[in-house]
Amino acid sequence: MNKPHNTLAVAIGLCYAASFAMPAVMLRDDETMFGWLAFAYALPTVFPVWLANPFFLFGLFSLAMQNWRGATIWGLLSCPCIAFGLFLIFFVGGAPHVGFFFWAGSCVALALVRWIAESWWPGIDFNSERPEDIE
Repeated sequence: MNKPHNTLAVAIGLCYAASFAMPAVMLRDDETMFGWLAFAYALPTVFPVWLANPFFLFGLFSLAMQNWRGATIWGLLSCPCIAFGLFLIFFVGGAPHVGFFFWAGSCVALALVRWIAESWWPGIDFNSERPEDIE
């Protein structure tokens, strides 16, 4: 796992997965909604927010396949969904909790993955070892 795209895919994927086990939203009546419950609740009720999840997963798969541009685009597509989710949390009188920030952070990290890779591995060649380049 010495390749930057694999390292980043695992790190970002673990952050996303951890968000399901953490408290994600504090509701008005001091009840806490965990990430897995927020995921299940958002699908039928606030579908535009839930769309951040498949966008993220497509982006993570793109990153694992070393498609840096695809990962960035899918990550960017998930960002408006996150912003809408944050708006809805405040609209209903709730507050985001640590799980929400892990979830949102993993999507934002995917959107910024090329910048992160360039920062950690200066001079990285984003086009190396693409399947079409191997003969």
